[in-house]
Amino acid sequence: MRFRDSFRALIGLFIILAFVYGVLAAVQPRVQYTLAGWIPVPTVKDQIEAALFRIGAECGSATAQSALGELYVEGRGVQQNDVEAIRWFRVAAEQGDAYAQCGLGTEMYVGGHGVEPDYSEALKWYRKSAEQGYPYAQFMLGEMYRGGLGVERDDAEALKWFRKAAEQDDASARSVLPGYDIGGSRSQ
Repeated sequence: MRFRDSFRALIGLFIILAFVYGVLAAVQPRVQYTLAGWIPVPTVKDQIEAALFRIGAECGSATAQSALGELYVEGRGVQQNDVEAIRWFRVAAEQGDAYAQCGLGTEMYVGGHGVEPDYSEALKWYRKSAEQGYPYAQFMLGEMYRGGLGVERDDAEALKWFRKAAEQDDASARSVLPGYDIGGSRSQ
């Protein structure tokens, strides 16, 4: 079979999967009632989503790798697995994906999912993401400086990152700004 025929077959498969995905999204509920109460259940839609992200991830897409890492963190469409989450976040982060870099900092090195908490490592990944303009990473970098986590406490540096995040309308950053005076130190 020639490349063009293989490519057409692959596109056809994606069109069929997209249709099935859309139908399932409309008819299958995300939660199921049991005697224990409402619990999330993996849906076929989630499993298809995970399969599509896995294909993209294995083809080298940083966006798909990052999304697959998030699915492993949440256990959505796949069995929850922190080791796999770290693996996919790291592959995407090393390609420069700002979301994955922030995800490594938040989920893994601050949250301690699958690794020992390591604020210095979290700081490294937050900085890479923040320098690309990712607002949540900018906010978290500000939090690291404000709390002296993995770095010497520095209110002026914290304020700098909070302001950058707030300029992009990050609500968390905007909520902490009133606690700082004009000179950059925290109000008591």
